[in-house]
Amino acid sequence: SQIERILDASLERFSAYNGFINYFGHQRFGIQRPITAEVGRHLVKKEYEQAALTFLAKQCSHDPQADIRGELWDTKDFKRAYEEFPHSLKYERAMLFQLGHKGSTYLDSFKALPERLQTLFVHAYQAELFNQIVKRRVQEIPPNEVEIGDMIMIDKFERKATTFVNSSNLTRVRGLLRKTVSLAAPLIGSKTIFPRSCMGEIAREVLTEEGLSCLDFDNHAHRPFSSTGSTREVVG
Repeated sequence: SQIERILDASLERFSAYNGFINYFGHQRFGIQRPITAEVGRHLVKKEYEQAALTFLAKQCSHDPQADIRGELWDTKDFKRAYEEFPHSLKYERAMLFQLGHKGSTYLDSFKALPERLQTLFVHAYQAELFNQIVKRRVQEIPPNEVEIGDMIMIDKFERKATTFVNSSNLTRVRGLLRKTVSLAAPLIGSKTIFPRSCMGEIAREVLTEEGLSCLDFDNHAHRPFSSTGSTREVVG
């Protein structure tokens, strides 16, 4: 059957790569309303109106509140939406109250949300970029291979140390891959250092296609929307 063929192919890849590709999954992006990364993208671009409207009003097919969200998208009547949104949507109602009754700016309306949720938007966008970068890199070079300039993570005293592959350590790194060394990819932020390899070229391409630079991940107006970036192993 098709399911068996897919499963066999997945198991072959798992065996060849010594693990699965470490993509971020649905829990990072949302399941019923997968809009978290899209909100994050607008926040990184400082497009606060679009970010707020996407979070509050973008319609998704499996959302039971799609109709009232669609009405808000069309009218931008935040006072009315505050009355109509069910109390179970406490985060949306908190923002709607700020917009409709307090006259807050779109940026300030996000401050009504818990800080962990505010940071999640940007983290979800970084996760989406990571997935794009890794998907393209795997199409070019298998994830269990490294080249000079690649970023790697090393298990060191129960902590992960990050360094780069160079001509002097290349052979040793290849011998240790998936033992104590893993290929890594950037979670792009304001202080990202791009690998001087195919991975780095792909990361720069993805960022350019998004119309962004690393410095866009620095938000002086609201710190929870800032991120310096990080790294993540390509194979988990």
